[in-house]
Amino acid sequence: MNRRSLLALVPALVLLLISDARAAGTAGPVSFTAQAKVNANCTVSETGALDFGSYDPLTNNLTTDQPGNGASLTIRCTRGSHPLVSMDNGAHLGAGPLGAGRRALSAGAGANQQLTYDLVQPTANGAGGTATATTWGAGGGTPGAKYDVGVTTVAPGTNIVVNIFGVLPAGQDAAVSLSYTDTVSATVEF
Repeated sequence: MNRRSLLALVPALVLLLISDARAAGTAGPVSFTAQAKVNANCTVSETGALDFGSYDPLTNNLTTDQPGNGASLTIRCTRGSHPLVSMDNGAHLGAGPLGAGRRALSAGAGANQQLTYDLVQPTANGAGGTATATTWGAGGGTPGAKYDVGVTTVAPGTNIVVNIFGVLPAGQDAAVSLSYTDTVSATVEF
C-alpha cells in the first residue's frame, strides 16, 4: 500500500475510533416520579321498601305511632371517603292531615286518603342500628338533617348498610285502602 492510500485511510480510522469511544460512555441514571391520586367516590343502591304494615286509626294507632322499617341503602366507598346521606321530602310533600310534611297517598289522594309520615335515622350502620328520634327532615321543601355514615375505613368492596326507619303518627283519619305510597329519593354526598 502506498503512502497516499495510507494517508487517505487515516481520517476514516480517526472517525471510527471517535465514534467507538463515544459508544463506550453512559449517561444517567436519571430519576422520575410515579404518581397517582385516589379521589373520594361512593356508589349507592337501595333494597326493600319502608313498610309501616297495617295502620289502624280506630284502636291501635288512635294514640300510638306506627313504626316502619325494611328499607336500606347499600353504600360502597373508597377508603377515607366521608359519606353523608340526605333524603328529599318525597313526591307528595304538602299539607297533610297533620300539617306539612311527607305524605303517602292512596289512589284517590283526597283528604282522607293520605297518611302523613316521617323518616328517622338509624343509631348506627348495619344490622345493629335501630330507629332514633332524629328525622331526615320534612316540610317546607327542605331536606332535614343528614345521616353521617362516618369516614370509610373498609375496603371499597365492603358494603356499608344504612337502614331507613319511619313513623306514621297516631290519630290520622285515613280511609280504607290497599296501599298508601310515596317515593323518596336518597342522596349520598362524599
